[in-house]
Amino acid sequence: MTIPNGTYFIEKTEVQVLTFQNNEEKSFVILIESDQTWIVEETSDGNYTIQNKGDGYFLAPVDKEIYENNHLVSKRDPFEWRIQPSSVPGRFHIVVPGGPVDGREFAVDLALELNIPPRIALRSLRYEDPSQAWFFRKVD
Repeated sequence: MTIPNGTYFIEKTEVQVLTFQNNEEKSFVILIESDQTWIVEETSDGNYTIQNKGDGYFLAPVDKEIYENNHLVSKRDPFEWRIQPSSVPGRFHIVVPGGPVDGREFAVDLALELNIPPRIALRSLRYEDPSQAWFFRKVD
């Protein structure tokens, strides 16, 4: 199952939505109650870009190097992701394509440190962990 191109809320729960902290470049990605939506588009190689509909910035790691707990931020340049089904029907992992890196694949998840609101970062992919997966709720 793949995600069709379109505009979505990207959710952990019905009230926890993937959100840029503010509308400037390199703004942290956080998880809060929000009305931010994302344009999800498949690329020619089967990966996806995830672009904030409101400000046009793309979801991307803060650093080009891929590593554990690399925070996600808003960037002008597209970053490609692999979106794959999780162990829970209707939920998906958002994964850095081209892995593994040093024997691990990395997925979008909660950052290691405790922040309020929670920040989002790259974490080691855990295929069987439903808490690491996201629900893409289509906007009509």
